[in-house]
Amino acid sequence: MAGTTLYGFPKSGGVLTDLNAGLLTYKAVLVTDSETGSIAAANMYGQIHRVTGAYTLTLPTGAVGMNGTFRATTASTFSIKAGATNNFILRGTALNDADKITSIGGAGDTVSIYWDDVVSAWIADSMNVLFTDGGA
Repeated sequence: MAGTTLYGFPKSGGVLTDLNAGLLTYKAVLVTDSETGSIAAANMYGQIHRVTGAYTLTLPTGAVGMNGTFRATTASTFSIKAGATNNFILRGTALNDADKITSIGGAGDTVSIYWDDVVSAWIADSMNVLFTDGGA
C-alpha cells in the first residue's frame, strides 16, 4: 500500500520491530486523514488514523469486523461522524443517527471505535480524553 507505514509488535511485547523480523503477531496500518471527508470501508479494519487538523471524518456504513483508532497529531478539535443510518454509543448512551463524536482539541486526543452488530451501532471505546456528542 503506497504511502502506508507498517510497524509490528513482537510476541513478547517491547519495542516496535521490523516486519521482517519473523516474531510478529500484529501489524499496525497507519492512515493519515488530512481533510474533512468520508473514510473508505477498507480503511476501517484495524487501521490507526492520524488526524492532522480540525476535520470531520464520516464513517462508512457499519459492518461486522470494522474498527479503528483515531488520534490527533495537532492541537485541533476533530469529529468522527456516523453515517446517515448509523449511530454511536458513547459512554453507554445511544446518540442519534448521523451524529458525531468530538474531541476536546488536544494533540494526542485518541478514541477507538468498533462496529457492534448486536446493537447495530458504532461503539466509542478506549478514550484518553472525554469525547462529547457533537450533534449532527
